[in-house]
Amino acid sequence: MLCEDGDDEQYLRGLTQQGQVFDFALNVFNEREWAGATFSPDGETLFVNIQGDTSKPGPGNLGRTIAIWGPGKTEPSERPPSKPSLGCPGRSATDLYFQGEAMRLTRNRVAAIGVAAAAVAATPLASAESEHKTLFEFGLVADAQYCDCDPKGTRHYRESPAKLAEAAETFNQEDVDFAVQVGDIIDRYKKSFDEILPAWEQVEAPRHNVLGNHDFPVPTDEVVDILDMPNQYYDFSRDGWRFIVIDTNDISTYANPDGSAKDKQGENALEVLKWAGDINAQAWNGGVSEEQMTWLQGVLDDSATKGEKVVVLGHMPVEPLNVHNAWNDDAIIQTLEAHDNVVAYFNGHNHAGNYHAERNGIHYVTFQGMVETPDTNAYSVLRVYPNRLEIDRYGREPDRTLQVAHNDK
Repeated sequence: MLCEDGDDEQYLRGLTQQGQVFDFALNVFNEREWAGATFSPDGETLFVNIQGDTSKPGPGNLGRTIAIWGPGKTEPSERPPSKPSLGCPGRSATDLYFQGEAMRLTRNRVAAIGVAAAAVAATPLASAESEHKTLFEFGLVADAQYCDCDPKGTRHYRESPAKLAEAAETFNQEDVDFAVQVGDIIDRYKKSFDEILPAWEQVEAPRHNVLGNHDFPVPTDEVVDILDMPNQYYDFSRDGWRFIVIDTNDISTYANPDGSAKDKQGENALEVLKWAGDINAQAWNGGVSEEQMTWLQGVLDDSATKGEKVVVLGHMPVEPLNVHNAWNDDAIIQTLEAHDNVVAYFNGHNHAGNYHAERNGIHYVTFQGMVETPDTNAYSVLRVYPNRLEIDRYGREPDRTLQVAHNDK
């Protein structure tokens, strides 16, 4: 067994007695190298490590020890001689030869039995297999930002309907259980809703919308009606997971009727942030109201009582610090991190995308804007497992695996 240390994808490879090298397992957790492959004394289990990164704090940067067992597939015509090899008692090269089959660590033949660098605890096979069973899948798009307008910089507004239709086709082919767009489905004009929504409505699964700062040619209540949303912020559940949609435009200078209490509150908040020199003191950002924060706290409490894992969906990022962040990003973070069942916060708004790896057990992911570039797309299919979320990229969006830090909760 050869532990690979390469520049990109890291494979655990096998070497037959005939000198053939074959792919045995692929590290889908990260791009760190394999190390220390060894068999158990009875030759039935292969243990191998994935290196950690001690320069970065947090559970997501610890090393992992993986346990792998069979049976694997062999082709009789391709089997190497069945005699002991690799210094493993009772283990033949035949047992290790998986002809034409690279075992990915997400499949049910493979079990991660520990995430600490130095301590490994055995896990029952049934439990290990359940962690590799997909619970459900959903599609996600960010910042389609359609407008019948000429390009501006890297934004190509007129291409968005075709890009969104492509995403919808993929979601339908993947048979996702629902789809989410995390805001800015239009750029500026009310009539744009009529021109972009038919592409979004091609998604056959239930569709969930998040409000973005560009979605307000009319006040919030009218946009909620146009997008057929139950409310500007709401939640829904699926197979032991709670999805909480928040509105980061609730307090802003653009989402509420002129002269309304929230409109005035937004103007005052922006002035205070500018006075304080905050980098996110931008008129195109907004924040969560006290009323909404109380609601969010209640939903989080309820999800914890029911033992649900939580994903929060907003338009504006809150972490890491960025010019695009919601005005009261710190307050949102503190509310989320007070609940150890929150797994991830997903958002758009910053078209370049971003990622903050597991701060206090929470993954903060900013998805790239679909409107960017004339000929490349950006959307994702997310697969939900009991112990992780896998982001499968399409176009410019990168693949990621997000481990559940508090999987016992």
